Amino acid sequence: MHSPSGYYTVTGFPALVIMLALGFLAYGWPGMRIARRAGKPAWMGLLMGLPLVNIVVIWMFSIADWPNLKGGPDA
Repeated sequence: MHSPSGYYTVTGFPALVIMLALGFLAYGWPGMRIARRAGKPAWMGLLMGLPLVNIVVIWMFSIADWPNLKGGPDA
C-alpha cells in the first residue's frame, strides 16, 4: 500500500508478523542457543524477549552451573 507521501507502508497484521519475526531473531534464537549451552530447556531462552523477566533470566544464567564448562580453567 502506498502512502500519500509516496513511500510503501506496512500496517496491520503484516506489520505484526514482521515485528514478531524480527523480535524472535533478535531475542528468541540467541536466547534458545544460550539456554541449550547452559544445559537448560530451549524454551527458557524465549523468556529473554519478556521485559523484566529477561533480567531475571540473565542473572539466572550467569550464576548457573554450565555443564559445558565443567573441568575448564575457571572450575
